[in-house]
Formats: sequence, structure tokens, C-alpha cells
Amino acid sequence: MIKKIYFHGSLYVLLLFILINKDWKKALFIFSNNTVSESVIRFFQKQGIKYWILADISKGNIFKQITNRLKLYREILKIKKLKKVTYYGSENADIAKFFVGRKFIPIEDGTVNYVGLDRIKKFAEEGRFMSCPGCGYLPYGYDEAIKSVYLTSMFEIPIELKDKSKIVEVINLWNNKTENEKTEILKMFGVGCEILKKYNHYENVLLTQPFESVGVVTEKQKIKIYKKILSHYNKSNTLIKPHPRETTNYLVNFPNCGVVKEKFPFELMMLVCSKVKKVITVSSTGAFSLGNNVSIDLYDICGKFRETVNTGCNIDKVLNVVVGKNIPYKQKSFSIQKFVLMIEGYIAYIMVDRK
Repeated sequence: MIKKIYFHGSLYVLLLFILINKDWKKALFIFSNNTVSESVIRFFQKQGIKYWILADISKGNIFKQITNRLKLYREILKIKKLKKVTYYGSENADIAKFFVGRKFIPIEDGTVNYVGLDRIKKFAEEGRFMSCPGCGYLPYGYDEAIKSVYLTSMFEIPIELKDKSKIVEVINLWNNKTENEKTEILKMFGVGCEILKKYNHYENVLLTQPFESVGVVTEKQKIKIYKKILSHYNKSNTLIKPHPRETTNYLVNFPNCGVVKEKFPFELMMLVCSKVKKVITVSSTGAFSLGNNVSIDLYDICGKFRETVNTGCNIDKVLNVVVGKNIPYKQKSFSIQKFVLMIEGYIAYIMVDRK
């Protein structure tokens, strides 16, 4: 009988869920289309782990979109029928909004969990969560309906989350795994120690992001920005770790740098074997989960150097670079799809379990 359901947000959240839960193989995993690597799905199939991949509600003609949305509602009803279930993962995952409440335990998804109540309220007003501006639900563990949230304390925990936070020490959780369990986790993400050791000699790592997919810059502009940033570093000693959602060919554009081909959480490489001393990024949250032995060079979206910081630094200092004017939030223009998502968001908000 299913007792735990995981809503996929990112490979980082998936890794944390697996490290936290010893019986993770007994959970039901909910993935959106194209949000998880093929190696994870292949591993689940071989192991007999239950998972669903939700229909893509944004692709195809209007008839296809309506059909897929009806399929989505059917999946929601199936999950709603399950009793005595605890939900884990990302509140921002597709259909997760219909299950948020006292039985939902969010798992840290980066710096956004630490931004503080005022910024979270602004996000809610803008409709960044549930697609319903002003609906009032406060995501990332801040809403009063949420009773617990898993955090790694990469920054000081906001006062609103202190009483409900469950601290996760990633290195200890990893070290407590048996060698067989570690091998299984690596295999699930499509890597092994021999693959990770290929990247072991690099001291600098550039963590990239799919800015073009959210309309911040074009792909050509993004490549130009990263070339400007990497002009300050020894390229033969620098490794590029692309974001899992990116399709940019970094091997062609940066032939003198190492490039990670596999899709796995960057934190996994740091747990197994790494000599990385410096992480370079515009706003990748993965940079802040690596411990105090790694320094972080922050750049703005134009490729201008801002500051060198360490994990555990003041969150406001980081947000001035990461979440402020650096990467603006763009409201999507009106569409039927956006209107439907907004209606769904208000319905989900009414359904929030606050008992």
C-alpha cells in the first residue's frame, strides 16, 4: 500500500527525498513530462518502483491539450482516493498544488526557501505559485497549512520556518548509506564512480542555467555571457555543469573547458569525489549546498562580476545578486491556457487541507 507520494521538482529535490527516506522505493513518484532523466525512469522500471509521468498539457493542438488536461484531472482523482498518504517534494510541481496542506512536507529546492516571508508574499501576489495572483497561499513551506519542511540550512533559517523545519545533513545521510545503496543511487542517476572521477581534477565549476527558456535572454546571449564570465578563469581547469533542462551544446561553444554530459544533481559529484574549490554562477542554487570549503563567484545576468561569497553567507547579500534585479520576473501574456491554470489555481487554493 502506498504511504508516500513524491512530487518531482528537480533532481536535487529527488536526491534529498531518497537520502531522507529509507523506504523510498515504496513511494509513488509523480513526474511531469520531460522533467526527469531517462536513466531514472529506466532504473524505476527495472526495480519495479511505481511512477507516473503526467501528460503534457501545453503541447499539441487544442483538442490534444483538452484531452491531456482531462487525463490530468483523472490522475488527481486517483491520488485523492489514496488514504493515509504523506506527500513530499516540490509544491511547484505539476498538480502538487491540489495536495498542499498539513500532509504535504516540502523539500528544500534552493535559496528560495530562505528568502523570508516578505518576498514569499510578493511571489504569491505575482502568481508565481498556483498561477493565481493574490490567492494567498504562501509556498516553499511558509503557509500555515504546512507543518514541516526539510531544509539543509544552507543559509540562516527564516524565523517563520524555524519551528517547522527538519534539518537535513546531506553528507551524514550519504555516509550512512551502505556501499550497495550508494551504488544504486549513482546507477539511478546514470553515473558511477568511474564517470564522476573523469571530472575529479577540475578546481573550477561553472553552473549554468536555462535562462532562454524563461525569456530572460536568448540562447546566443546566454553563450556570450558565459564566454565573458569564463574569460577570467583557466579554461583547462574549469568544468561546465549544464542545468538538466538545458539543450545548449557547451562542447561546441567551449571546446577548451570540460563539460558534464550526464544529467545528475551536481551535489552528487561533490559527495562522491571532487577537488572543486570554486563555483562560478549567475544564480544557481546548487552553488550554495556544497559546504564552506568551496567559494562562490557570483555574476550578474550581463556577465559582470559581483562578489565572492561562501555557503552560509547573509541571504540578503546573495539575493541582491540572485533574486533581485538580476533576473526579473516576467508575467506571461494572456492566453486560454493561462486562464485555465489560474482557475485551477483558485480551486486548488480552496482545497488546501488546513484541518
